[in-house]
Amino acid sequence: LNALANAPPAEDAFASAASSTHATFSPKAPARAAIVATSAEDLAAKASRIAAQIADGTLGKAPLPQGCSASLLAPEPGKIAFLFSGQGSQYPGMGSDLAMSFAAAREIWDLA
Repeated sequence: LNALANAPPAEDAFASAASSTHATFSPKAPARAAIVATSAEDLAAKASRIAAQIADGTLGKAPLPQGCSASLLAPEPGKIAFLFSGQGSQYPGMGSDLAMSFAAAREIWDLA
């Protein structure tokens, strides 16, 4: 976190930075954090705030910035799932008009 706070990646290097932090992530680390950032400055500010909360003992007691999650608790075994809003069915039969009107859509539907 301190490295991200002091030297955030360039705007065009976010994907690379995400890959490298993912590769070095340890679920057994004493502190774990996830940050959703909109810019390098946003990432630096959020990382700095979480690092400060870890240092001063307020992590888990003071609110985190929006888009952030952090924990000092012992990790629990299990699987992680990601939910992407808007990716699921919104109502029964949604898309049926498309499949009934276009053969290409119907073919994909049948394949699934």
